[in-house]
Amino acid sequence: MPKKLDAAVDKLRAIAEEQCENQMYVWPGFDPEDPDPVAFFRKRKIKFDGVLFIRYPVKATFQSLTEAQIAKEEKLLGATLPEDYKSLLQTFGEFHLPGNAMICIKSPARALQTTRGCWCTEGQPLTVLAISSYCDTSDGNSFGYIRTGDSFGPALYEFNHELWRKNAKPALWAKKLSASLADFVLEYLKKIGK
Repeated sequence: MPKKLDAAVDKLRAIAEEQCENQMYVWPGFDPEDPDPVAFFRKRKIKFDGVLFIRYPVKATFQSLTEAQIAKEEKLLGATLPEDYKSLLQTFGEFHLPGNAMICIKSPARALQTTRGCWCTEGQPLTVLAISSYCDTSDGNSFGYIRTGDSFGPALYEFNHELWRKNAKPALWAKKLSASLADFVLEYLKKIGK
């Protein structure tokens, strides 16, 4: 593993007890039409305000994905994914970060749903993959990867919902955040004092 990736893994393990607070809809597997969300979150030992917000430790989101699961999802996308993203998914699975930016790193398959719903026109080639919401500067933004040919590059970009236009190239509505997901995790956690 490259040094930055090792450092990101160590840092994520170190913040495992830190608390996240998000809307209940971000929880993997939660069905917004569940008639009893209180029971759903009580069963998972997650604090729920009974209306909208949940509070939980970072480690509650750790459920590693196998290499085979990731390869299957990568095939679904029809493009290779950055190595550090795949490595972090194998180590932690879909994971959340504390802080107000509402960062919830998604698996490729779940990221595809978000991407198709917000950042790519249905029926058009997949030009980006939004792996998390990113409400650091504006609610409604996401971050992820830009596709070049048959792969998504390692650099991480913020996708600005106010600049997005149907069929516009990602360069018009994306801003580079970091050289990689591992770099981003380290930079973000330092920024919020973790």
